Amino acid sequence: MRRFQALAVALIALLIGVLPGCSEPAPGIVLWHPYRGAEQKALETIAKRFADEKHVEVTVLAVPNEAYAAKLEAAIPRGNGPDVFVSPHERLGSYLSNALVSPAGDAFPDEDVARYEPVTVEAVTDRSVRYAVPLASKCLALYIDTRKLPKAPSTLEELEAAKGKLGPGVFPLAYEAQSAYFHAPLLHAFGGRLFDGTTFAMVGPKAEAAAEKARALTTSGVIPEEPSGDLVKQLFLSGKAAAVISGPWLAGELAGVPYEVVPLPRIGSEGPMRPYLTVDGAFLTPQGSSRTEARALARYLGDDASARERADTGKQIVASRSYWTSERHGEGRALLEAFHAASADAIPMPTSLAMRATWVPAEQALRKVLRGMLPPRRPSRRRKPATSTSCGLPRRLPRLRLSSRCSDWRSWRAPHTR
Repeated sequence: MRRFQALAVALIALLIGVLPGCSEPAPGIVLWHPYRGAEQKALETIAKRFADEKHVEVTVLAVPNEAYAAKLEAAIPRGNGPDVFVSPHERLGSYLSNALVSPAGDAFPDEDVARYEPVTVEAVTDRSVRYAVPLASKCLALYIDTRKLPKAPSTLEELEAAKGKLGPGVFPLAYEAQSAYFHAPLLHAFGGRLFDGTTFAMVGPKAEAAAEKARALTTSGVIPEEPSGDLVKQLFLSGKAAAVISGPWLAGELAGVPYEVVPLPRIGSEGPMRPYLTVDGAFLTPQGSSRTEARALARYLGDDASARERADTGKQIVASRSYWTSERHGEGRALLEAFHAASADAIPMPTSLAMRATWVPAEQALRKVLRGMLPPRRPSRRRKPATSTSCGLPRRLPRLRLSSRCSDWRSWRAPHTR
């Protein structure tokens, strides 16, 4: 009897293994992203289309931006995270340090490189290895109130010359001057750098000249003192600022204001004000990189058809070059084209972990200079403190031991991550 039962069990198992349609379906793909609103809608539409075309299940999970990095760090090493996730490229250094990503491989093959804007490819590349499929970019540009400035200024000096000619209490320009992220275009115009690839670099004559310029803009009343992001917005909405520096996130809050967006102006003979660029990319986790379907999804998210969906519906400044050469003129196209033009001369945000250690000392020094607590120029050698350098910054930054928790450096959140 026992032999008969064992034989029956074996036969049943054999039949289950060979009968068509009885084996377990292939596991689905998990996609994480931090998007909301129109961006989320566009991404979910693309994921559904991929699932229908490839006959594979795709689970899309929106994770709040504030908790995004922490959840990735906690879930991926345990095998509970996504196969593909969307993220700003600037966190690549942290992702590599914590083994959260793998090379894009055939999700971004050599033949696809020419499809994307070169600066976006540069952003997702580390040591000649591509780690993500570039999707969209964000950077700062100049919003101008066309009632105050019918002609877009090509130089910062043109805005300075408008002081006192725009009406009572109207500032020619407003931006978050005490933010290192917003100060960076000024710094780059003078040839300075916040980070040199290894350590803090906002020192020396070029950094001093940029700080001196920022101070002069404040003391002369060209820009308001200590403006916050909310104050900048309110000044523009109320007609008390003729121009403001901000990113694409501001456009949705300017109903009723006639405005135009143009690239940031030049500073005289110094050079153009080049903002930092952040590129959203589709990254593959170690688990996802081993799956053909996951790599196919990452590549699909960046293709030309998906780029049109993300631009037309999600209002993204997409990385796909074909979108910008097409003759399509969807709603809001002019705004997208303006930020696309601004991104052409932008500098990709460095991805090094060490970059995250530069923001706090840069902003502390910048605040002191703007408040008149420190001179922009370095003191003379006789009076120079042994522990200081230009703008009152420490000669050396303290060495930081960056764990997986502190490497995300959540104490500072740049506007470009909104």
